[in-house]
Amino acid sequence: MKKWYVFTMLFALLSAGCGGGNSGNPSQKSISISIAPLTAKVVAGQGAILTVTAVNTGIIWPEGVAGSYTRVGNIATYTPPSVEGVYDFTVTASEDIAKKATAKITVESEALSIMVFPKSVTLREGMEYLFVADARPKQTVSWNVSGDCGTITQNGKFFAQDAGTCALTASIPGNIGDTLSADAEITVLAGAANTGTISVSELAESLDLPASEFALCYEGEAVDAVNASINEGSSIFNVSGTPGNVLLNRRTGAYRVVGGASAIDIFESALAAILAGNSLPRISAANVEKILTNAHYYGNPNAEIVVLIYSDFLCPFCKRHHSDQTVETLTANHPAEVAMVFKNYPLAVHQTAELAAAGLYCAGKLGGDDAYYSFIAQAIQAGSFTG
Repeated sequence: MKKWYVFTMLFALLSAGCGGGNSGNPSQKSISISIAPLTAKVVAGQGAILTVTAVNTGIIWPEGVAGSYTRVGNIATYTPPSVEGVYDFTVTASEDIAKKATAKITVESEALSIMVFPKSVTLREGMEYLFVADARPKQTVSWNVSGDCGTITQNGKFFAQDAGTCALTASIPGNIGDTLSADAEITVLAGAANTGTISVSELAESLDLPASEFALCYEGEAVDAVNASINEGSSIFNVSGTPGNVLLNRRTGAYRVVGGASAIDIFESALAAILAGNSLPRISAANVEKILTNAHYYGNPNAEIVVLIYSDFLCPFCKRHHSDQTVETLTANHPAEVAMVFKNYPLAVHQTAELAAAGLYCAGKLGGDDAYYSFIAQAIQAGSFTG
């Protein structure tokens, strides 16, 4: 009996010295799983980006979820059904299936609307220009031009014929038998585009930019701004030649580089990959903000995907890229998702390209997006530049 008592006491002491039973076992780890955001609102056809955080556990992703989703690592892009309602996206901790996290995604109907880009443009006789209409929900747009300065096709391509001013209208059917429309103004200047030497200051004057302010900008901050654009393209995306095209997801920082004057199907494939959330390189949110601060947009400035074109006005491939209107067509094909941003990247081999780049910077600063892209439309035709 004594032996049994001694053995029992010794066992109790040993248990106490080790922390006693399972109460302090360091091998037991806290398991948790969370999802952010917990709630989100999207319009029909739009996806919500959800980030899952799992501690000491793997993630069981949902099966048979309403709608569809893609994921890269712990980030999912969930596209619920297009029908209005609230849809759950639930993930589970693999180490403890009782622990779950749910995001509630509300699908709302999209208000009928239409926008046209650009709002105004200045061209020369004989030039072509592709307008972009963002109709919500996505549908066929009717185009019309009033005035005698040119004609427009039903895909939004305008042909400048005679000097003058035209009013462009893009319209869709309204809710009560009427039409909903958006307007733009087109100015056609006399004479064909100059393919020889263009004076940057005279080009600015043709766009009605204030001469004194343009000169102050051109002789001051413009050179530093152009150099900053070059440094941005080379340091962030390793751009070395032109045109350098980067499809950038402004929300996630994911990007895809498309080299040179590639065909539209190459751009469509790159766009599909970035929208699907495929594994792609990413840049920081700070760099996204740096790139897009004060950017000038062709298309919807709120588009999720921005196609950056690092370009040189005297580069033959850049001229062909512009003439083919490849990125402009991509933007017109996906007006809700895609916008274009032209970035200065003059090469040292083209000695006067930097003069045009500086002029473009000032055109954008003083005249906004419309003056910026009107400047491009004429400058890209030139063979050289003077100040």
